[in-house]
Amino acid sequence: MQISTGPIGTHKKGVPFHIYGAGIAGLVMAYYLKKYGHQVVLYELSSKTGGKIGTVKSEHGLAEQAANAVFTNADVMELIQELNIDYIGANKKLKRKIWRGSLKNLKMISIYEILLILFRVLKKTPQIAEEMSVKEFFLPLLGNKVCDEVLSSALSGIYATTSDQLHFLSIFKIEKSFKGNYLQFFKELKKKRAQKHKATSISFKNGMQDLIDKLTSELSGNINLNASPAIDEYINNVICTSAPDAAQLVQAQYPELSKELNKIDYLPLSTSTYILNTEIEALKDSFGILFPRQFEFKTMGILNNTAIFNRGVDKNYYSYTFITPQADDLQTLHSKEMYDLTQKDLFYNIKFSSHKVWKEGIPFYNYQRYKTVKALRTKIYNYNPGIIFFGNYVDGISIREMISHAKNFAKNI
Repeated sequence: MQISTGPIGTHKKGVPFHIYGAGIAGLVMAYYLKKYGHQVVLYELSSKTGGKIGTVKSEHGLAEQAANAVFTNADVMELIQELNIDYIGANKKLKRKIWRGSLKNLKMISIYEILLILFRVLKKTPQIAEEMSVKEFFLPLLGNKVCDEVLSSALSGIYATTSDQLHFLSIFKIEKSFKGNYLQFFKELKKKRAQKHKATSISFKNGMQDLIDKLTSELSGNINLNASPAIDEYINNVICTSAPDAAQLVQAQYPELSKELNKIDYLPLSTSTYILNTEIEALKDSFGILFPRQFEFKTMGILNNTAIFNRGVDKNYYSYTFITPQADDLQTLHSKEMYDLTQKDLFYNIKFSSHKVWKEGIPFYNYQRYKTVKALRTKIYNYNPGIIFFGNYVDGISIREMISHAKNFAKNI
């Protein structure tokens, strides 16, 4: 029986691997398969590698198209060393801010709320149900206001979804049979996540593009750009595209799997980076700010790029990335929201801007995705080995999880 984590599907023995999609998932999968001695050909429909990950350079600084950093584990650091890339560690002495109704109240959580949580930490957790949301599990501990304003906002920074929509068992790897109080729950999580490596966020001199370029260079003889061949039933097909693109690719030969893949929903997302010649005072010395969805801001969060990686300070340029679930008239929207945040018109201080809109930004880690992935893991056994699905909708939305899963898959063949 296949394990319930990592890539979906099984491989044929002794035949090459064809990988479809040269985004970060496809690149790391190809890298590890090649490292462990397997024949690999990587096909990319577009004219470049990296997928959503990429960096725009300007005379005033860098702008990331999607992820601005990698949250590390031992596998990430091993990969960075193997690729011989110099990295930049994130500034650890930064505040996390959240909009809780006014400029005067940007603290993540109040002392009163902390005391309430401490008072409830010995409270018994709800019985874990398969369809349970994150909010349902944490509501007795945090209360409605903290769930909606703090927990939802913090998780939206990763999953772009509020806590009432996020599927609990997709986010927290814990047995459904768990019984105990919240303190025991957190101890169990800590035990499961125990690792020698101390996790941190890193980026690179030329942004995330350095990672993409280095992986691309390592695979230069294995990559075919502007290519979209059909599935080859006689070799191993590793599909590292979005779920909708995977559904289209396998529709002719694997209609039942295609139908399941089409059930996974995505949030359209835009990333907009603005480089100003003045600092946004409300974000000074902070990682950035999150905006709960019930307030007037359409932006979900703003990253303070300059503070995180100490870029641009010497030239008095300040870089901020707005993450927004909409695509239209972004600069007008963000200029208004900058004014709401600062009570100043900063439009004329913008020296550079870069916008990237993703129709399929982030997969919803909701109960439907969980059911679909579970069904895929079962139904794929109706077919012969050689079809494998891998990507951020499968089992882990972060780059570090994809790196670890790709490494383990290739190593254990």
